[in-house]
Amino acid sequence: MKRKVLNIIKNNYIYILIAALFITITSKLSPLYPLNDWCDTNSFFTMGKAMIKGIPIYKDLFEQKGPFLYLIYGLGYIISNKTFFGVYILEIIFFSIFLRIVNQILDIEKLENKKAFLIILTGIITTSMSFYSGGSAEEFSLPFIAYCMYLLFKIYNRIELKPKDFILNGIFCGCVLLIKFNLICFWFGFVIICIIKYKNSNLIKKALCFILGLLIPIILFLMYFIYKKNLIGFIDAYFIKNILNYSNIKIDLSSSIEKLMDGPIYFFTLGFGFVKNILLTTTCLLSFIYAKKKKILSKTILLFIFPYILICCQNNWYKYYNLPLAVFSIFGLIYLFNKNIFKSTLSKIIMLIMIVAIFIVGENSYVLISNKKHFAQYKLSKIIEQYEDKSVLNYGIIDQGLYLKTNSIPNIKYYHTMNFDNFEEMEKEQEEYIKNKKTNFIVCCSTKNEDNCYLYNKNMQKNYKLIAKERHYKNYGLYYYLYTKK
Repeated sequence: MKRKVLNIIKNNYIYILIAALFITITSKLSPLYPLNDWCDTNSFFTMGKAMIKGIPIYKDLFEQKGPFLYLIYGLGYIISNKTFFGVYILEIIFFSIFLRIVNQILDIEKLENKKAFLIILTGIITTSMSFYSGGSAEEFSLPFIAYCMYLLFKIYNRIELKPKDFILNGIFCGCVLLIKFNLICFWFGFVIICIIKYKNSNLIKKALCFILGLLIPIILFLMYFIYKKNLIGFIDAYFIKNILNYSNIKIDLSSSIEKLMDGPIYFFTLGFGFVKNILLTTTCLLSFIYAKKKKILSKTILLFIFPYILICCQNNWYKYYNLPLAVFSIFGLIYLFNKNIFKSTLSKIIMLIMIVAIFIVGENSYVLISNKKHFAQYKLSKIIEQYEDKSVLNYGIIDQGLYLKTNSIPNIKYYHTMNFDNFEEMEKEQEEYIKNKKTNFIVCCSTKNEDNCYLYNKNMQKNYKLIAKERHYKNYGLYYYLYTKK
């Protein structure tokens, strides 16, 4: 077993080195960072921890992402139960797999300077605004989506796909379905292209192979939830409530059309935010020039349109949503390499300088050079750790990392407030928690030096008292308020 692991590392060391270098510098999951203050990664870790400890997720703890994502974070918890170090290791592994798949595409293209290509591509992705804090559902989906693109690239180059290719692609599609289900839109174009190409050539056999692969991860997780007697809870929380209550997955085409009509800038940025994603956006758009040259423009547009509609055209939009579109940057960058733009050493140095410059002015830079003692999460967790009962209700906010820092698990289902529309069940339950003093602590936050949660909640005033108030970082950012039972 040890020899096999060493052989895997030996055969993939270049991908691991590139991934480790950039992720260590850019991801807040990295041990170089004093903390990851992104609420999403903290909530994923809390759910993953609960999953590993056998607690029925969705039933006893509520969060809206997929169970495979929580399993990834749960495995990270096994490696390190009070830090993100384990998830950071898995992040490097997943990105290394992504780079290996990209390298397979470059082999078909017979591209020279593949190492330079992989370094520049990694730099473009990890320094972009869409990479955000690291550890997003979108990031962990990248290798699976890249494999789908790899198979399409084989089809474009008239390389026959084998049944195992369809099975593996189906498995990967199923994994993405169980991470964040709207991201399976990347497979819509794949299915249509395969139907057109193979309509007279064993289409049913290929479709069955894909479906077989798709069902493997789905059945495994269904068996898990049946074993936990929580199948209905999983379906209700992950699918039904996401579709009916979570505004961020509701498509708003009219709004997007209006934005497109406002001028060419929005169309050009494609929701990326051009300034902070200039390299990612540019290479993404260059993929269409590459496609035109390869005479696959219509197929590329077909592949792009579904992710663009289901990712960019939503009621609410967050910076990290567009990260999976980075797979199109692969082909834009191939176009640039074929133009010999990166042939000279000077051009490579200039590109790396641009990447470093973007990182320096990036959103995570201040965290990297900061002292953890200056962050509210550390200050508040130190107070909580003095108590035997460390239970916390994140009221009006998503998980702020206090369960991570105190290595504890929530004792309530709605341990934080989700971005759901008209979610009366959550609101009523949280009000009951406060009324019955179900948690020892309540943490709230505000953009102003005033806590409206406490100001307008009579049960909080009756049952809890303020014991600490901190800014997110020194004198910067949100105000955090920590309350304990009277």
